[in-house]
Amino acid sequence: MADRLRIGVVGLGLIGGSLAKAFRRALPDAWIAGVDRKPDVVAQARADGTLDEARLFGTEGGADDAFSLFAPCGFVFVCTPVDVTPRHAARVARFCGGIVTDVGSLKLPVMRAVAALPEAAGMRFVGGHPMAGSERTGYAVARADLFENAIHVVVVPDGAPPSAEDDADALARLVAAIGAIPVRMSALEHDRTVGLVSHLPHVAASALALTAAREAERLRDPEQAKRLAAGGFKDLTRIASASPDLWAGISADGSATLIPALDAYIRVLDEFRMRLAGPDRPALAHLFEEGRAFRDALATGARGALEAAATLAVQIDDRPGALARIAGTLAEHGIGIRNMNIVNSRGYEGGVLHVWVDEVQRNDARRALQEAGHECL
Repeated sequence: MADRLRIGVVGLGLIGGSLAKAFRRALPDAWIAGVDRKPDVVAQARADGTLDEARLFGTEGGADDAFSLFAPCGFVFVCTPVDVTPRHAARVARFCGGIVTDVGSLKLPVMRAVAALPEAAGMRFVGGHPMAGSERTGYAVARADLFENAIHVVVVPDGAPPSAEDDADALARLVAAIGAIPVRMSALEHDRTVGLVSHLPHVAASALALTAAREAERLRDPEQAKRLAAGGFKDLTRIASASPDLWAGISADGSATLIPALDAYIRVLDEFRMRLAGPDRPALAHLFEEGRAFRDALATGARGALEAAATLAVQIDDRPGALARIAGTLAEHGIGIRNMNIVNSRGYEGGVLHVWVDEVQRNDARRALQEAGHECL
């Protein structure tokens, strides 16, 4: 058993819990340990067999420090908010000589803070960011398949010894074992890119929902806006349902790269406004075409920081059992339903059922429904 792979996880929320579950499924012989602040989470992770050993965070320092649990680990994943990640990484390093990594959506602040720690000289730290997630949070929604086909960014600290490259390769192999796609990037390149394609969309989604909420108050019946909100609005604002506290922290910590991305977005909105004021139809069409071309060129097989969900519009008969038949068809083909709703008033779609499925399953879902005789709009 001396060669048994040993993995530690600090924080058993959506990401930490999903990592633990993914390692348990992919590497059943591994020894997996974890710590969390919530007694019910620690108890559940033990009870469902995800962890071999689990403890509460407990008091820091001393031989009874809960983090001593990680002493034999070859890898420890710190799955906590970015602002406390360096402190927890240092706490791990006091007991563990293995590779320590994080899952934060910002890399520059974490890498710099870790480099400034007294424990930095002896710590084998490699930055990490699994580009997967959900608007839902907590161990209760953790999933073993969350990282399948998801990018997992691996970042070697600046000025690190040559051995850090070997550690980065080892981390890349480990996350590949759970179906993730390891990608090497610098911390600066990561933060600029993620600010554009992950953090900016959260601000944009929240701003759109907030605009609708405020402007709806000017209507004679403010509730009408909610009733008329169709699939497009709901798709665009889905990630606005994510934790406000979490994204306030991420946005504030990443402001150095988020603000330039937001400025660029505002410039594009101003361009749309200018063309609408004409109105300049050819110029508007060109803007829409530029956006369409980029969107159509996106990889459809990879998951992002918030797992992509695709919407299918299905004609549904007003008869008993119609909804069950659609759900049953998808279940028979192994396609999970993320959400569904029926809206009675839609400007151009009529009475239809909207079904949310994983982006990677969209074509399979459409094909299965059509073969079963359902009309997909």
